[in-house]
Amino acid sequence: MRAAGKTVGKAIPHHVGRHAHPKAKPETPAETAPATGINYLKVLGDEYAVNTAKGINYSSLMDDSRGHK
Repeated sequence: MRAAGKTVGKAIPHHVGRHAHPKAKPETPAETAPATGINYLKVLGDEYAVNTAKGINYSSLMDDSRGHK
């Protein structure tokens, strides 16, 4: 293997060992929260339907500061 035009030795893979201390105890998972019964995707879908029922005014999306009409 070469770096900056000089031989720097043979490339060898890096060994990744243990990621935690051997005496570390595993964390207990938190209790799952109870279900709320709210269907968030339905709420978003309903709101989207109300906001787009009249259609989208694309001309209002243009940036008038650049001189476009």
